Amino acid sequence: MELVAKPFLFIRHGETFHNRARVIAGSRDVLLTPKGQQQAIAARAALHHWQGEIVAASSLRRAVQTAELALPAQRIATFDGLRERNWGPLELGPVLAEMPYLDPPAGAEPWVPFVERVGTTLNHLLERYHHPVVVAHSGVFRAIRQLVHGSHRGESAPNALPIAILPPDASHAEWRFGTQI
Repeated sequence: MELVAKPFLFIRHGETFHNRARVIAGSRDVLLTPKGQQQAIAARAALHHWQGEIVAASSLRRAVQTAELALPAQRIATFDGLRERNWGPLELGPVLAEMPYLDPPAGAEPWVPFVERVGTTLNHLLERYHHPVVVAHSGVFRAIRQLVHGSHRGESAPNALPIAILPPDASHAEWRFGTQI
């Protein structure tokens, strides 16, 4: 699956207790910490000039809360397709040094269907809007990386830092990720 070649903005939700404690929240519906709320509010400065048609958030509360704090004047649309991956028996356990992204345990959402779910949702948004803002999770960011670069590997997206995701163009042969928006 390929992504529709349009730019969009990605924001990972602000810090949660689970992030701070290095515990897998996955599909659990958890809230932001006070620090996570401040991170989302701080993202406003980078977004002050953004004029987009839609803010698309995961339906999990940590993403919706981040979207509401970062873009308070915008209407937020939620999409289940942007939810974090269900890690099954690994949820509420410690983040592992090597997460089994491609070969998760029984009961966890398999990698390929997760990436397809995220890609289908993103393509739906990109077909309808010029510059959507997507507020979601680190797993969704890895799925985006898989879709545009063919690998999930790399650093996790920082909490509440807007990242411009730019398609190939006349000057660049590959998709680019940048924090300068």
